[in-house]
Amino acid sequence: MSVVDDKLLKSSIKLVKFMDKEADKLLPQEIVDVVKLHSKLAVGSAWIPIPGADIAAGAATIWGMYVRINNKIGLPFGESVMKSIGSGVATNLASYAAMMGVGSLIKLIPGIGTWTGALVMSATLYAITLASGYV
Repeated sequence: MSVVDDKLLKSSIKLVKFMDKEADKLLPQEIVDVVKLHSKLAVGSAWIPIPGADIAAGAATIWGMYVRINNKIGLPFGESVMKSIGSGVATNLASYAAMMGVGSLIKLIPGIGTWTGALVMSATLYAITLASGYV
């Protein structure tokens, strides 16, 4: 692992720990549980070695989280589709597309690219999923 990769990994871990603490303070516990579960599931999708499939799995995890949160607060997803889509697009689109695309493209490099891409995507997906849960 290069010095840059090592610094990126350490910074990502710090960010994840900070965001975890903030989620605990800002959200009701049952929502925190859903958000953190889906954040961890999203990290798992980053380790799918097939570029593109990893992005689709990460997106499905985030949208699944929206459905579960809406159910927890008593607002069925079908009744709030436009609001959910609007907040999802605002939160996810730019950051998700850019970072996940980069991470997925890095996976095309044989060997080290798979690991580096997965590390970049893991930290990004965890942070984006937590941020999406806040929204």
